[in-house]
Amino acid sequence: MVNLIPQEKISEIQQASDIIQIISEYITLRQRGKNFVALCPFHSEKTPSFTVNPEKKLFKCFGCGEGGTVFQFLMKQEGMGFVEAVKLVAAKSHIDLSRLDNQKGSLSLAEKTRLINISDSAARYYHKILLHNEQGRFAREYLRKRQINDQSIKNFCLGYSPDGWDTLIRACKERNIPENLLEKAGLAIPKKEGNGYYDRFRNRLMFPIFNARKQAIGFGGRALDDSLPKYLNSPETVLFNKSNVLYGIDRAKNSILKQRKVILMEGYTDVIMAHQHGIDWAVAVMGTAVSKQDQFLQHLRQYCNHVILFFDADAAGLKSSDRNLDIFIEKGFDLEIAQLPADFDPCDFIVTEGADKFLACVNNAKDFFSFKAEMAAIKWDMSTIQGKANAINDVLSTVMKMPDVIERNLQIKRIAEEMAIDEHALRVHLKKFNNQTSLVQNRQDAKLRFDASFTAERELLYLMLSCNELIPKVLEEIGLEEFSNSSLFKIAQKVVELYHKKNVVREEDVLHLMDDVQLNKTLMDIVTTREFQNITNQGERLEACIHFFRRRNCKKERHQTKEKTLKTVKIGSTEEDIVVLLDEFHKKSKHIHILKNKS
Repeated sequence: MVNLIPQEKISEIQQASDIIQIISEYITLRQRGKNFVALCPFHSEKTPSFTVNPEKKLFKCFGCGEGGTVFQFLMKQEGMGFVEAVKLVAAKSHIDLSRLDNQKGSLSLAEKTRLINISDSAARYYHKILLHNEQGRFAREYLRKRQINDQSIKNFCLGYSPDGWDTLIRACKERNIPENLLEKAGLAIPKKEGNGYYDRFRNRLMFPIFNARKQAIGFGGRALDDSLPKYLNSPETVLFNKSNVLYGIDRAKNSILKQRKVILMEGYTDVIMAHQHGIDWAVAVMGTAVSKQDQFLQHLRQYCNHVILFFDADAAGLKSSDRNLDIFIEKGFDLEIAQLPADFDPCDFIVTEGADKFLACVNNAKDFFSFKAEMAAIKWDMSTIQGKANAINDVLSTVMKMPDVIERNLQIKRIAEEMAIDEHALRVHLKKFNNQTSLVQNRQDAKLRFDASFTAERELLYLMLSCNELIPKVLEEIGLEEFSNSSLFKIAQKVVELYHKKNVVREEDVLHLMDDVQLNKTLMDIVTTREFQNITNQGERLEACIHFFRRRNCKKERHQTKEKTLKTVKIGSTEEDIVVLLDEFHKKSKHIHILKNKS
């Protein structure tokens, strides 16, 4: 993804940007010394912990841990991808990227903006007809029957497409909008015979679909007669891809950020009715089922990691969820399943039973593994040994997709308790699902996070970034192989890679190269650690790190010698061999003592 725009251009855009001005478009910043502070837009707080450093052009919240460059801020705030964020900052910084766009054979930013403007105009056109035109009367009556009020109609810019073949085309012609651009925006279809186009949406209640920046990118149209399909969505265009869209995200994103969770629904009217009753952290997927191809999860992750999913209570819906929802677990989401009584969708339930009862369903949602266990119990005959074993395997197959090793192990313990099976036997059985090496590595990384080695490796990375001239000495005296934490090792590799290319490397340059959100967060934690920022004697601190790693290696070698000696004694080797090993052990112990006295 990052490679679509050269690294040098990304750095140029980042350096030219005014991070204070851009972030100030979203929150109120107040100067405090060299930095600016504010209440964090990504979590609820009463005391400002969100800090922006204009010199380094970085932001960091010391409350929730979010941080990065201006690009990461826009990605999080607007729910956009990295390239889109870079292009937006470039536009705000008056840097022209049209040549890059043309080289890639894609639409330029100006062309894409024109299509967005056309979609926005169409949304306003449909909305005006719904509100003020006699042709929209039947659509207004339908909305009244569904108890969608005038404020919701305005908030979601609902509209009506007249029952004619070219009403939108003619309206756009008056504004000098070419028909071929209407086709590119997904609003017109070429005639099969002859020249010209006709309107894609006719006699339909229109639901404009907005991105997180409140730009119309597509439409959903509900038939108001017997036309099929009942719901017609925009085709895939340069603006619209249904696997990458969440309906209502433009209105819900701020509440989702504050709540740190989201209600995920299936229908437009479900979302509208939820918002109408104050449940404004609800959005809908585009389509009837979640699949592994859905890219909206990546955008959703920028707002929260807690998802409460509503879906139809029929058997097909249950089976579909059981099959497809593992993707939430793979992506590290905390997923809960909420179910309504049969024959109810969220919209009808809220209208009939009220918001309080709906929220009670939300609060009583089952965690995904309880739901998974219930589905497995329905699928298999739990009265037989084989059936129970198959049910356990179904649940375990999902557990092993959890990226967090601590959560995974806690879930295994819970499954053993709830399904009445010995935990040790369950873990032995797990070997068929996953290579245990990765589990061991994750445990080691979790342990290293809190010990002296992890602290020393973090400081070493900080020194490499804050004082680039120390990098050659780090490679000569220590080497990257001394990074025992896998995340820190990956970051160190990127630092050295950039240094060898440009002879200079900054923390923001490394952030641009890494698509991994967790690695970016780890790096931001390092560069914003206050005790590191107070370091003025970088050379001396590097010597201390070198000393630490030498001592650590001596301890490791001494331990290996000890193990070798014990093994030699056990197999009955000669006394001479044992004496040689003991001598080696004592030499290493003495060397460790010397290093300790030097520190």
